[in-house]
Amino acid sequence: MEPSRTEVNPGGSVVLACRIYNKQGECSWQKDGKPQGMFVGKYEWAGDRDAGDCSVRVMDAAEMDDGGWECQVTASAFTAQDALTSRVARLVVRVAPNRPQMEVDKQAVVAGHNFTVKEEENARIRCVSRFGNPPAVIKWFIGESSCILQA
Repeated sequence: MEPSRTEVNPGGSVVLACRIYNKQGECSWQKDGKPQGMFVGKYEWAGDRDAGDCSVRVMDAAEMDDGGWECQVTASAFTAQDALTSRVARLVVRVAPNRPQMEVDKQAVVAGHNFTVKEEENARIRCVSRFGNPPAVIKWFIGESSCILQA
């Protein structure tokens, strides 16, 4: 079982699952392509590694934990070609986006105020919400029709 995309709130804990049938080598993890050590109270083994459960528990999740995680198992012997590496699984540490802001031709519209666009003139109207993780989903309505956009 390979780890999969997982979301966690800041300060929360999450387990990234990794189980290997008939595991012979040693478990390890990489985050963003770099070896990741185990640290008491932060990154700890979540399962019985001898039984093939190489899952890791991430505690007190923070922005630094956000990224691509890979489970690995070393080869069973020097001459063996049985080392394993999982696909990269994204760990998303959620961050609330800023409140949506309307812009007309790159000029911010003050919340609660109207804006005017002259008939038959083009204007670029945007609704932006910055800094969210994952990015905010913005939905526009024009009459009964809607359009969903990623921020």
